[in-house]
Amino acid sequence: MFDKKAYQDSVLKPLSTNAVQQSAINGALRALSDAQDETRVIEALCKADIAALFAITPGMSKNELAEHIQGLERHLNAARVPVAKLVKQLLAAVNKVLEQHVCDPEFWQGLSHCAAEIGKAELNEFARAVKQDNPLAVVTAEQLRQAASAYGIAASVTDSELAGAVKGQGVHVCPDFEVPVSKAANTLSKGNLPPGMTNLVEVLLLHERSEQPRDIRVIDELSAVVAGNRRRVVGIDDLRQSKSAVNTRSGDSMESAKKVLTKIGEECTTDSDVRDLILAWWANSAEQLVRTQGLTPTLALNRLMAIGLADLDARRLLAGVATGGSGPDIANVKDMIAAGDLSGARRLYLALVGGDEDKAQSPIAREAAEALTAAEERKSAAMEAYRQAIAVKDLSGARAALGDARSVDHEDTEITRLLSQIPPDQPTGLEVSYSPSRKGVALAWRGAQDPDIRYTVVRTESGTPANPKVGLTIVAATADQAAFDPSPLVAHQAVYAVFAFRQGASYSAPAVSRITVLPPPSDARTVVTSDDVTVFWQAPDQVAGVSAELISADGTRRAFPTTTQGRLHIEGLQLGQKYTVVLRAHYVVNGQSVLSESATLDATPRGTVHAVRDLSLGSTKMPDGKPGIHAEWTEVPGYATDLWSLPIDVAVETGARVTADRLDVLTGKRVMGAIRSSGVRQTMDFYVLPNVRSFVPVTWDGTEGIVGGAVVAGTAPPPRDVEAVRLGSELNVSWVWPHGDYLMDVTWSAVNGKSGHKRVDRFVYRRDGGVRIPNGELITEVSVGTVVSGLGKEHTFEPVTVRLKAVPPSMRYQLKLPRGPFGGREARVSVTSDGFRGEVDLVAVMAAGAFMPARPEDGQQIASLHFEFSTELTHYRSFSIPKIKGSYWVRLFADSASPIILNDPSTSSMKG
Repeated sequence: MFDKKAYQDSVLKPLSTNAVQQSAINGALRALSDAQDETRVIEALCKADIAALFAITPGMSKNELAEHIQGLERHLNAARVPVAKLVKQLLAAVNKVLEQHVCDPEFWQGLSHCAAEIGKAELNEFARAVKQDNPLAVVTAEQLRQAASAYGIAASVTDSELAGAVKGQGVHVCPDFEVPVSKAANTLSKGNLPPGMTNLVEVLLLHERSEQPRDIRVIDELSAVVAGNRRRVVGIDDLRQSKSAVNTRSGDSMESAKKVLTKIGEECTTDSDVRDLILAWWANSAEQLVRTQGLTPTLALNRLMAIGLADLDARRLLAGVATGGSGPDIANVKDMIAAGDLSGARRLYLALVGGDEDKAQSPIAREAAEALTAAEERKSAAMEAYRQAIAVKDLSGARAALGDARSVDHEDTEITRLLSQIPPDQPTGLEVSYSPSRKGVALAWRGAQDPDIRYTVVRTESGTPANPKVGLTIVAATADQAAFDPSPLVAHQAVYAVFAFRQGASYSAPAVSRITVLPPPSDARTVVTSDDVTVFWQAPDQVAGVSAELISADGTRRAFPTTTQGRLHIEGLQLGQKYTVVLRAHYVVNGQSVLSESATLDATPRGTVHAVRDLSLGSTKMPDGKPGIHAEWTEVPGYATDLWSLPIDVAVETGARVTADRLDVLTGKRVMGAIRSSGVRQTMDFYVLPNVRSFVPVTWDGTEGIVGGAVVAGTAPPPRDVEAVRLGSELNVSWVWPHGDYLMDVTWSAVNGKSGHKRVDRFVYRRDGGVRIPNGELITEVSVGTVVSGLGKEHTFEPVTVRLKAVPPSMRYQLKLPRGPFGGREARVSVTSDGFRGEVDLVAVMAAGAFMPARPEDGQQIASLHFEFSTELTHYRSFSIPKIKGSYWVRLFADSASPIILNDPSTSSMKG
């Protein structure tokens, strides 16, 4: 007999606070309402645990099941617990869908087996999640049970089953523990340990005189592995023995250990006291590693184990540190509800409150419970609105209701599934147009911004298609919001329809547009001569004819009769005159003549195309006063010529045919400017380019251009910081080279009218440390210009000039005049250069009387002397002295072409 009170206490009351199971019941209701997949239905019923929900016990016979179900229905009809309504709805749905199975014991036995398998899978999944969320692989039994309850694991799963599941994932379930409060543990931090020691247990076991203690346990017991790999308990006796031992030893380390042992002795009198202090010290060490030093739990675990702590105890201590902060509280439930995470909010509420009536009665818990109930009722109302909208095929209302439900609980995957089954909105803004270049109809429309939506495009010759199966399919399924019909109907109205759909759902209503395609003549071309043109074209079979019109440059029009021949010959045209031919196709649609769009062609009579070979470039000023280049060439009648600039090292043969793409590959650039015509000449002005380029005229014949003769122009980067420095008689010229592969021209001139020239590259310049000019005392001007090579020629651009003062070379001479009547009339002179290595011309001047000549004009020039100082510094010469009465003077002067400083000998040697 059905026990109402037992059912009320064991099922309905716990269910009223179990949101996870309530969510599972809602899932079962949804599965039963769409009972197409039996496997999915059974799975949903197992997750709801309907055997326990309906209080079905194993071993019930068919008659017992029938009587039990009837008693359950009567009780649910009379029960006033709010959750009973949900169970009643589920029972009614089960009776409707599974009527033949409800009273079958084998059905419940199979359901129990399936529920056990699902529960096992959920438990394993839960254990993996616990492992992932606990890198230290340690959890308490209380934490594990709380997590299981929040996750939705049935309460029938025992603590041992939970522990076994997580143990299979490597997670230890350990009892919770408290860390004793110890001021001494804080004082005895690691920094206060004796030198060479790493933990307090090592200090306590000083009397062992063996290796350091290992695998130290401090939580459940205070023990360590010491000499002989034996584990033993550590206590107050070890403190006494170590205090005695340190008194017999000396050294700074022992003195420090004595202080630590004394401090421990002041705090501890029993084994329990020693364990509490040591546990507090290790807990403080774990806290410092994580909180102060900022180590991650794994790194801190390695550090604790490295100084002797046992693995599991280290994990438990660090887990306590990791969870020591404030976690989520009951106030977070309302925040999660506001964020739309209803399922998470219910799980958190149960995790924090569970079945604790005292916690549930707190004001903040009641507020959270009320907020949860209100949100769940709103979701339930939205789902009911969805079911009603679906019943009357109100798809927009159904979608809005599901959207409202999802805003309350975005974690419910069933809502997402139901939304995906509702047909998308009808596409809008469908536009269709004929593309003459592609010879087809282009379609474009607007749809929902949903990556799962696809579109089907169909075409019919009459009314709107009812579904995508009607008419010719243009596109079966595309994610794009555009399509193309390459074979449209011609001269006949076509109806295009676009349907939207999701995979597995129905199609939307179609977006519809109509068009009558009237293609203009296609593939039109012209053949021109010097005075006529022949026009050719193609037209669809449906065309009734094509008419043509000739338009002159002055606007004069000349019409031609409609023809179906596909060509037209026009005579009497002028060479070079601009003409345009306009073609229109004629169609008959519904008994009426209709014209297509027009197709236009250039029909300019032209002579033979050839390359421009007389391009000339000159300097000019642009309208804004900036420097420019004036280009001029002879026009090719009937053809367009424009200028292109190419890199100077790119050579294109004159007369070669190129395309615009080929010029792009050669990094060519079309020169921008207005081309003006004057008679047979064409001109263009454009701004000077910032670098040196090769300019070529290109005459276009269709898509190909004929390359003309190239001319180089532009500006090359000049050298910077040009300097000329004298080093004795040598002049050193240096500069900063411009960026690029250039040569440099160095020229110079001197006050004596002589000049020089030298061309250098970077290698020679760097090797010599500049350009060195010998015998440079008289040089007054040096110029350095950039040289650019291209098209087989070299181009030198405006140089940078520096000027400097000449330094006349210094020379001295010795003079020996003839003496006495038998000395002859020959004078001898020796000239010595003090460093000059060039050529010098001197003149000997004689003056009678008592005064020495001060300049060449003060006497008679009696000799011209030439000296070459390239090899020797002193040269000797002789010259004749004319007969003269009385005393005379002889003095040497530099020729006007040889600006030097000439130092005279003693005055007595110049007087004769």
